Amino acid sequence: MVQQPSALELDDGNIVVIGQSRAQLFVLRSDGTDSAEIGRAGGDIGEFRIPVTLAALRDGQFGVVDVGLQRFTVFDGDLSALAMYAVPITHAAESATRLADGRWLSLKLSARVGDSVPLMLSDTDSSPPRAIALLNSPPTVFIERGDMGFNVPVEYGARDVWGALPSGSIWIARAGDNSVEWVLPDGSISKRQGLPVEAIKTKRGDLRRWHGQPAPASWLDLERPMAQIKSPFQQVVATPSGSLWYWMNQPDGYTSERYQCRTRDDAWGAAVQVAYGSRLLSIGANAAYFHEFGESGEERLVAYKLPACGS
Repeated sequence: MVQQPSALELDDGNIVVIGQSRAQLFVLRSDGTDSAEIGRAGGDIGEFRIPVTLAALRDGQFGVVDVGLQRFTVFDGDLSALAMYAVPITHAAESATRLADGRWLSLKLSARVGDSVPLMLSDTDSSPPRAIALLNSPPTVFIERGDMGFNVPVEYGARDVWGALPSGSIWIARAGDNSVEWVLPDGSISKRQGLPVEAIKTKRGDLRRWHGQPAPASWLDLERPMAQIKSPFQQVVATPSGSLWYWMNQPDGYTSERYQCRTRDDAWGAAVQVAYGSRLLSIGANAAYFHEFGESGEERLVAYKLPACGS
């Protein structure tokens, strides 16, 4: 398995997987035949250094963000590299993506004010970015006791989550009031009303990691306190049609993960429970793809067929 994987289902049903530990694309064939590796370490087109994310584009194309090379490479459905674009210096490659129409999106962490971070948009490769929204995005590190007199377990705090559809529409799931904002390709903004969510209480037995931060071994572990409440805005993933699946909680005594869908007309839809420690990576036309840890700690990519959102 690769470190910090990203997975994307293509129009032909094949699945592309990347990870920071490998400088190739892995292609899992939908017909069950042997997988293939595309690319190698290097700096030419179709080569990689530290690929981190995949982005679905229009017409079966997809893009790969490489933070090592600070660039975005576009592939067609046949896995041929079509073009590569340098990530503008005004955008941070760690969070950047390039939309099919040439616009760039990223978070500007250097402009953080408290927990607020601007979401920046550029209309072209060379146009200056502008802030289209302020996102609530608490830091994902603990504040040392000597800095403020106490530890703040911010890892489980509510945070706004954003993404973009192949159509170019941008969505923002707001943690503060559980609303969803849509920024359409023409620049217009629509906001859906908030929906109630249940509180997620943490437990002493929560010894797994979420976002890379281990829970404390006991309540006396002052160096790493555990938040009393977890926010459901830890993970939100969009379907190709724009329905949003939220990580909701860890029910049944922390033996599973619960995800629930929110429809485009802003209603709660179907819910599923998957293996404990599963993290939803992406959703395609045929399946949803999760990163899981097995009983002995091995990592694996698992595909589940999700129910229709409104069912």
